[in-house]
Amino acid sequence: TLGLLAGLSFAVPLLCGMYIGAEYQLLTLPLVFVALIAGTILCGGWAERKLQRMNDILYVDCDPDRFLELFSKEIYSRKSENWRGLVLLFIAQAYHAQGRFKEEEALYLRFLNNTRRKNPDATEDLEVLARLTILYGDAQNAAGAQKAFKKFREMAQALPPAPEGQARTAYDELKDFVYNSYLMGIGKPDECVGFFEWHCQNRPNELCALLSHYRLAEVYRALGSSDEAEREYRTVADSGKNIYAVRMAKQRLTEYK
Repeated sequence: TLGLLAGLSFAVPLLCGMYIGAEYQLLTLPLVFVALIAGTILCGGWAERKLQRMNDILYVDCDPDRFLELFSKEIYSRKSENWRGLVLLFIAQAYHAQGRFKEEEALYLRFLNNTRRKNPDATEDLEVLARLTILYGDAQNAAGAQKAFKKFREMAQALPPAPEGQARTAYDELKDFVYNSYLMGIGKPDECVGFFEWHCQNRPNELCALLSHYRLAEVYRALGSSDEAEREYRTVADSGKNIYAVRMAKQRLTEYK
């Protein structure tokens, strides 16, 4: 849209000049540039609202089915091979919410193994490895969690350290989440229960909250803490959302009747 408006900023004065005279051509330039700036602002605002709505559908409404419908053409397009990491993570998290772990895993591996990817970015690869480790943790796949976490740690160590005195960043929290998901995946719930308890109190959105409570319930269940596990499962089940964690929580609650 910006390119089109930029082209019009030159075309319109020439076209108008044919009818109103060359001496008035310069007078049209301010009007064209105002249109250019206003159009850019309006288009940017529209795109921002559309993206926010997409975020709300997945992370607030917790409706991955509808979210994936909006991306259906992109998912099955050949252009998906050249997705940036951010787009891939949107799709993958929708798969995760549906419990389609195999398809989520295939998406991550296809991205990491794509040697024809344009402008590869180490930070994107790191993010994908982080999500892959979290996936294996939720699936309690010990071998996968160990392999993915090893690669994640090696890549993270290769990145330059943050400046001294810098406040805790989202990346630092992600590293903690990846490590504790790894512990969950390899069967060490006693070492990650504290983190997931903390994370349930610091969740950024509804989907993250439900998944965190479900993870904590699974940890309590593995530790034999029945009352705590039932409480967390019920928190998830009572949400009324149609996602995998809710369905699994309802199934787990039958064990406590």
